[in-house]
Amino acid sequence: MKINKALYLLPALLLVMACGGAEKKEKPLARVHDKILYAADLEGIGRGLSADDSSRQANQYIDKWIEDQLLYDAAEKNVGETPRISRLVADYRASLILSEYEASLLKEQLDTVVTPQEIADYYTKNKEQYQRGEDWLRCHFVRIGRESADADQLRSLFKDDSRQNVQSIGAIGQKNKATFLLDDTRWVKLLNVASRLPTGMDINRYLDGTVLDRSDDSYIYLLKVFEFRSKDDAAPLQEVQAEIRQVVVYMREQAILRKLRQDIYKNAKADKAFEVF
Repeated sequence: MKINKALYLLPALLLVMACGGAEKKEKPLARVHDKILYAADLEGIGRGLSADDSSRQANQYIDKWIEDQLLYDAAEKNVGETPRISRLVADYRASLILSEYEASLLKEQLDTVVTPQEIADYYTKNKEQYQRGEDWLRCHFVRIGRESADADQLRSLFKDDSRQNVQSIGAIGQKNKATFLLDDTRWVKLLNVASRLPTGMDINRYLDGTVLDRSDDSYIYLLKVFEFRSKDDAAPLQEVQAEIRQVVVYMREQAILRKLRQDIYKNAKADKAFEVF
C-alpha cells in the first residue's frame, strides 16, 4: 500500500525537482535555493478569471510552489536517496518510456476510422451488451395549442403520413410554435414522449401504430408509433454507435500492442537474449 502511494506522488515529486531546473532568460517569479520559478511555469493559471481573481490564484500557486520546494529540501535532507526510492524512480521512468513508445507506435499504425458497417456488425454480434433498461420509439408526435386555427388541418394531415404531408405538418408546427417530432428514423425514449402527454394518458395503448388523437383544455396531442423496442431489448444502434466506435478503436489498439509484445518476445527468444532459470 505504501508503494502504491509513493508511485502516485512520484510525478508531483519529479515536477518539484524539475521546476526551474533549466536556465531561462525570462524574469524569475520566485527562488528557493537553486530552484527558480518562471512565468512560463504558471501558464494557464487563472485563465478565464477576472484580473483580481487571476492574480490571487497566481499568488496562491507561487506560495504553494515555495512550500513544496522547502518541503522537498527538508525531505531530501532527512531521507536522502534510498534503494526503495531509486527503485520507484526507475519503475516510473520505465513506465514513462514504455508509454511514450506505445503512443508513438499507435500514432503510426492505428486506424481510427470505423465504418458504419463495422459498427453494425459489432452491434449485431454484441447486442446483449447494450441493454439500457429503456423503452424506445420511432414515431411522429405533435402537440399544438387547442385554439390554433390550423388544428383541424393538422389533424387531417397527420392521419396520412405521406412525405408531403409530413413536410406540411412541420410547417404548420413551426408557424404555431408547436412541439413536434417528425423524423421517423430517429429513436426516442418512450418516457420522453409520454411526459409530453396529459397525466394518466396510457401511451402503451398506441404502440401498435394506432393513431392517438386526444386533447385537453390546452393542447391537441397526435401520436403515431412506427416501431417500439422494449427495455429488454438492446438500445437502438444510433444511441450506442459512438460507444461502439470507441470500443472498436480500443480493440485495434490492444491488437497492435499485443502483436508488439509478441514480436519482441519472439525475436528476443530467437536471439537468446533472455534465459529462465
